[in-house]
Amino acid sequence: MVKKNLVLVWMATLLLLTACGAEGRGDDSSLNVMFISEVPVHYEENFGPYLDEILSDSGLDYESIEINVELFPVSHEKLTISIIEREVDIFIVDEGLRHILLDPYGLQPLDPLMERVTVDVDEFIIQDEATGEFHLYAIPLNNDSSLVKDMGLILPTPMIGAITKDSPHTELALYLLQEFYGN
Repeated sequence: MVKKNLVLVWMATLLLLTACGAEGRGDDSSLNVMFISEVPVHYEENFGPYLDEILSDSGLDYESIEINVELFPVSHEKLTISIIEREVDIFIVDEGLRHILLDPYGLQPLDPLMERVTVDVDEFIIQDEATGEFHLYAIPLNNDSSLVKDMGLILPTPMIGAITKDSPHTELALYLLQEFYGN
């Protein structure tokens, strides 16, 4: 009986170690943007040319990076799974999903964007428990944002944008979020 319990404990430990490994970003040659929002899925094909237009004026070296954009309907489950998989660089989600997305442990601080944001972002400023410092972790994207206007959308609910801490393309992701916000 003791041997059986020991085997079960060993298997559970092995499962936890493999599931919680430091992996996540298997491919640094791509920037993955995921929308989980009210944006209609058929807009997905419009994002390639839109992002090329934005980035062509950036002065950033992005030509060697493949930019992938995926659109999904609002889903708590999809967001949770995508956070766990750690393959996404930029999340653009329905504001109703903020309670799932806003976690300082998994997000990149967006403090460089604070001066550009002209609306109240207090709800997106959260304390990093490890450092005790407060940081901006998401920016609002509503019907007045450049992204929504440029794509010709009218959203029933606002979205928020955030960058994952594991992203190897933080500078590029920050630039895109800044351009998505506008002003």
